[in-house]
Amino acid sequence: AMTESVEHLTAIRADTGDMKRSLDTLTMRVSSLETSIAGLRRDIADIHADNAILHKRIDDIDRRVDRIEHRLELT
Repeated sequence: AMTESVEHLTAIRADTGDMKRSLDTLTMRVSSLETSIAGLRRDIADIHADNAILHKRIDDIDRRVDRIEHRLELT
């Protein structure tokens, strides 16, 4: 009975070690995903900023075209 208990405890210890290694691997993968997501968020913020700049430039060009059309009496 004592030998059986020791064998059982040894098996439990091995399983616990396997679970710890799996948890360590998952923790590293989650950390990597968090880093990737943070990078994607920065990229999206940059795209939004670029988009705002482009919209302003388009609006400026639109106003200039309106003024040119008005001066040439095309409207």
